[in-house]
Amino acid sequence: MKSFLFRYKNKKAGLSLLLAMVGSTIAISIVIAILTLVTRSVEQSQGLERSTQTFFAIESGLEAGFFHHNARGQGVRFLPLNDPSFPEKQSVVHEEVNITTNWTIDGRTENSTLNGLVHENTPLQLRWYWDNAESVEEVSDPQAYTPNFTLDFDPDNEIPPNFDFNAVENNVLISWMLTRRGGSMGLGSLVPKADDPENPCLPDTSFICRDQLYSMTLSSGDTREGSLLPRTATDTTDTINNFLSDGTKFQLVLTPAREFRDSATGNKIPGIPFRLIENGGITLPRPEYSVYTSLSAGNFSKKIDILSIPEQTSVQAFSYVIFD
Repeated sequence: MKSFLFRYKNKKAGLSLLLAMVGSTIAISIVIAILTLVTRSVEQSQGLERSTQTFFAIESGLEAGFFHHNARGQGVRFLPLNDPSFPEKQSVVHEEVNITTNWTIDGRTENSTLNGLVHENTPLQLRWYWDNAESVEEVSDPQAYTPNFTLDFDPDNEIPPNFDFNAVENNVLISWMLTRRGGSMGLGSLVPKADDPENPCLPDTSFICRDQLYSMTLSSGDTREGSLLPRTATDTTDTINNFLSDGTKFQLVLTPAREFRDSATGNKIPGIPFRLIENGGITLPRPEYSVYTSLSAGNFSKKIDILSIPEQTSVQAFSYVIFD
């Protein structure tokens, strides 16, 4: 009897111990799960805070790029982000959150050929001067060249055949204006000239007309006459070739004069392709510029490249066409 009672008590004690171990295991599992959830919640909260910090930090790099581009003007190109001599002053340091943002800007072509689009209702500025400083640490380094260019349109035949630009008859499609500063005449412009106001698209016209678009070429050696603005008592006309022999800070402005829509189909094109070749071999300011930013902060890294920001088109002096 005593032996039986002893065995019964041992079994009861073993069962209690087993239940206690199971209960402890469940309690520990619950505690671990709660701790895991709390840890994840804290990490997510910290990650969200860090993500917000990096967002505003990368935004500060973009704002710095916009500001310094506007201060330097069209055509500025600073050193790339991966350049070994990348300057410290092109970094925005956020000491409170230990984040540094690097930024740079690029507004010139990679070579001496510029390909782009003339967009409807939007003047296009092509210039031969810019600030040549390589970083924000450098003072302004103005460079100006005498153009030695050839300009043609739709070199790859991208415009659909028989596209009429919403016009029945041949008409002026793009007007142009060449401007300069300095020289013996000071500020001045050269624009297309039409001897017959009723027929500006005669074979020898200096206008860019619809039916002559694909064969039309403007160049620095062009000897066709244009109208000088402002006029003087002795000089009312000049050629591109002669106009470029005097002055500095030359700029060519292309202004669309027609709707980029086909009257038969109603289809529109995004723009008229053009190709500007600088025969002097220099790189040229693009009609748009790029801003590059990057940062790294612990486990976070972020990079933003805005590749195509349109340049502002300035109001042009004497921007009109004269029909003699």
